[in-house]
Amino acid sequence: MPIPLDVQIHERLAQYLAGRLSIQEFEDWFVPSSWDVRQSGTTQDADLVYRVELFLAEFSNDDWTEEELKS
Repeated sequence: MPIPLDVQIHERLAQYLAGRLSIQEFEDWFVPSSWDVRQSGTTQDADLVYRVELFLAEFSNDDWTEEELKS
């Protein structure tokens, strides 16, 4: 049975926060993994994906430093 998307996201975020993944490595995994969440995921999955997308967008727009993003 495949691992649910929300569990995968939380695992990858934990790896990023622990310094085992860079932000770029996280994004490289996250974007294709969450691409069609509206069609294939649950409402819970979609909510999580959209929250992470917002954080990443604000970070890439230089609204936050990486330390602020991590917190």
